[in-house]
Amino acid sequence: MARNKYNQRSNVFYITILIIIGFLGYFTIRYFIDYTLVDVVVLNSTHQQRSKINEDDIKIMKVPKYLVNDEILIKKNEIINHYVKLQEKIYANSLIHKSSIENNDEFNDYGNLLLKENESAYSIVMSSTEALSNNIKVGMSINLYLTIEENNKIISDLLFKNVRVIGVKNGDGNNLINNEVPYLIVIAIKSKFIPTLNVCNKIGDYSIYPSNNSYSSFNTEFNDNSKIILYIEDYLGHISR
Repeated sequence: MARNKYNQRSNVFYITILIIIGFLGYFTIRYFIDYTLVDVVVLNSTHQQRSKINEDDIKIMKVPKYLVNDEILIKKNEIINHYVKLQEKIYANSLIHKSSIENNDEFNDYGNLLLKENESAYSIVMSSTEALSNNIKVGMSINLYLTIEENNKIISDLLFKNVRVIGVKNGDGNNLINNEVPYLIVIAIKSKFIPTLNVCNKIGDYSIYPSNNSYSSFNTEFNDNSKIILYIEDYLGHISR
């Protein structure tokens, strides 16, 4: 009987040892898995909201694997040429979350980032024909015509040449999704011409056409010889050139 008790104690001892070894082995494996270093992409410096992330803004850093989950971006192409979201900030050497950046198709004020000094954004509603046929895209340049009716006579002429398009929106003012038909375009124009455009919008109708070399000609020109300048000046008194 004494021998049986000894054997039972031995069995409990060995089982206990095996359980301890099992736990130690499990936690050792988990440690090596969780604390294995993996490569992630981080920023060299802190980026504020709406700042663009370029290739020279990033670097590779090693972090423990347990810190990286499905919400962390780890590939360069997921980050380069993206923008920090509004009301977000990404600190230097910190992990980059999917929720903190977006590309230029995902936010509606992207066009404002394309404005140069002394420029303003101006929206023009497209006719149904223009919307379906001209295929205007962000990054193109257009020629802007104005048509007015004066004393039962139709007068139409070029107003601006090589105007940059910085936005194409649907009827809700949002960026287009898939094959939506555009409702309005947003152009970049010198701020001094905003009063002229406002008057033109009241007295006539705009027509929009892609300019020649529409992806390379961006030197906006006001047509000083336009036949409709006199009619515009009747409202403004003077047009800033």
